[in-house]
Parts: sequence; structure tokens; C-alpha cells
Amino acid sequence: MRPSNPHDPDYGTLPLYAPGIEDVKEAVKRHFQVRRLPTWALFSTVYSSVSAILGGGQRLDDKLFPGWRDQPIKEPVFIIGNARSGTTMLHRLMTIDEETFSGMKLYQSALNNVSVQRGLQALGRADERIPGHPMRALIDKVNDVMFDGWDGIHKLGIDQHEEDEATWALGMTSITVNLLVPYTEELNSMRFFDQIEPEYRARFMDFYEASIKRHLFACAPDKRFINKNVFFTPRVRSVIERMPDARFLYLVRDPAESLPSFLSMWWEKWVSHTPEIKKDGPEAQQLIRLAYDYYEYGLDLLDDYEGESILVVRYDELTKDPDEEVHRIYDWLGIEMSAAFKQNLYEFTHAQRCYESAHEYTLEDFGLTRESVYAGAKRFCDRFGYAP
Repeated sequence: MRPSNPHDPDYGTLPLYAPGIEDVKEAVKRHFQVRRLPTWALFSTVYSSVSAILGGGQRLDDKLFPGWRDQPIKEPVFIIGNARSGTTMLHRLMTIDEETFSGMKLYQSALNNVSVQRGLQALGRADERIPGHPMRALIDKVNDVMFDGWDGIHKLGIDQHEEDEATWALGMTSITVNLLVPYTEELNSMRFFDQIEPEYRARFMDFYEASIKRHLFACAPDKRFINKNVFFTPRVRSVIERMPDARFLYLVRDPAESLPSFLSMWWEKWVSHTPEIKKDGPEAQQLIRLAYDYYEYGLDLLDDYEGESILVVRYDELTKDPDEEVHRIYDWLGIEMSAAFKQNLYEFTHAQRCYESAHEYTLEDFGLTRESVYAGAKRFCDRFGYAP
């Protein structure tokens, strides 16, 4: 991958060409249905609007805040692992430590400009002085409309700490596009970022690196960036090439527990635009194969980087004693916990002990058995001691 030059005028701009766009176009043509038009039209409108705002904001940044290009990214932390493996829980525990870390909220990963973020910060301060807090009310309304149906599965909100997948979706390098185009194996250029054409990969890594710089410059220039992303595993090699001091926390959970939860979450969105999709249909089977591929890729990463750049965090240990596990993580990262964070961590983890998910699913719903899951992810299960 070519070296990054942060003072190149094109550095940090969203590449105009993305191989993933061609994959989407072809899949849409092959599987065209009139009932999907509203969903696809909405996505296209949002995508075009956000891209336009980004372009304008990037030009404004260089005029008003040119110092963002020299913003350092020191030892960023990425929480990774297959979906539904505890990444969200660990991310929310560690983002309590606002003295050390700064993570993106959902709106920040989509509208990632210094100018936009500084403007929204000013609006937020003004809203606090206005009776009725109209901006807060608008945000709540947007959350209700956009994320209706996710409650009890995965709490989402544009103002909530979240993974930065919106940044990758803007470059059409995100498998989350599969929520709208449910044909995983036809979205080849979105499945394994580390393996796509080097020229585009380098251009997009400029954009991704710049997105972290912009965020830190706008919100927390002296803090460490933290992110969680369940689709990050096939991007780790590219990130290490660009940010060699990056550290990764790899969450591990029994696939027989995490896989059906992930499939159920995805299926709930698929049927909103294509009601005839079956839980055990070909769309789900393609997603299952992708999950197995990600397990394999994760194991290859551990063979190369475990201990030095990657720490394994077991879901069972995290849920059994989150305080102790977070302390272990901080020791590995070489971070000393503040007294305030220790107290906040204790209070948060004890408050969460009564939480129970309302998300219901079974292996059988998706044509799976514990035996078939262990066969599909055999090397992963053997390594971590999961058995039928």
C-alpha cells in the first residue's frame, strides 16, 4: 500500500470510484422487485446527500481548520470479532472512560468533518438554553423513525456511540449494504477489504485515516481513538499497515450462540422490504458462509498478531466479571485507570446485571444445529474449546 501523504490535496477525500458500486448495480438488476424500490430509493437519496455534505465539509475544513491534517492518531484501539460476540458491551464499558478514549457516535461517522461537527456542537450548546430543547426532540424523532424495530436487539441512535461502519459504507466497502441487497456472495468487493485492488484500498485508507484525524481534531485531540466494528476482521491487515501501533481486542463467543442472533437481526431488516425471505432460505445460507469465512480469517490474524497487536477477550469471561476483564485489558494496553473511571465502571456493570435481551431466536429457525455450526466453524471451535 502506498505511503500516506496527509498534505496531498486529495488525501482524505472520498474516492469517486468504488468497485462495490458495480457489485450493487449488478445485484439490483438481477434481483429487481418493484416493492424494493422505496428502500433502494431512500438509501440512494441518503447516500448522495451525505456524500455531498462530506465533499463540501472537506473543502471547508481545509479553509477553516487545516490543522486537522497534522492531527496524530496514537495507539488507536479497535474492538473486533464476529457479530453478537460482545463487542457492543465492551465498547460501551470502555467509552465510559472519557478521560482516555474518544469514540464516534453514529452521526459522527456519517458526517465526519471538523466543520460539521463543530457546527453541531454549537447547535447542541444552543439547544440546552432553548425551552423544550427542539434539537433534542428532533434527534429523538429521527431515532424513532430510523431504528424502529431494533429495540431489544441492538440499541441504536444517531447520537449513540456506535461502530464507524457508516464511514465504510460511504466507500461502498461495507457488507452492511447486504441489509438492502441480501445477496452476500454477489457483493464480492465488500466482503474482504484486505483483498481488494491495492490502488482503491490505498485511496480508501487515506479517507479512513483522515476520518479518524478529523474526529479527534474536532472532539478530542489528546485522546486515543476507540472503535468497535463486527465487520472489521477482514480489514485488520490494511489498518496495521497504515497504523502499526493500532491495538485490537478480539471478542470470542460460542458460534452456536452468536450466529443465530446475528442471522435473526439481519432477517428482521430483510423482511421489511422483502417479506418472502425465509429464515432458512438461500440469503441466510450465504450470510452463514460469510460468518464462517470471518472466523477463519480471524484465526489467521491471531496466528500472525496475537499478543503483540491482538488480545483475545472471551465473551463468557466478560459477562461473568466485566470489571476484572476490563482491568486485564487496560493492563495489556498499558493504561492506568483513573479513580473516577473505576467507580463509573463499577456502577455501570452492576446496573447492567439485571438486563435481559428481548431478542428471541433459535438455531433451528435458520436450518442449523449445534453440530452443523461446529462443523462449519471447526477450527475456531477447536481453538477455543467449543464443542457440541
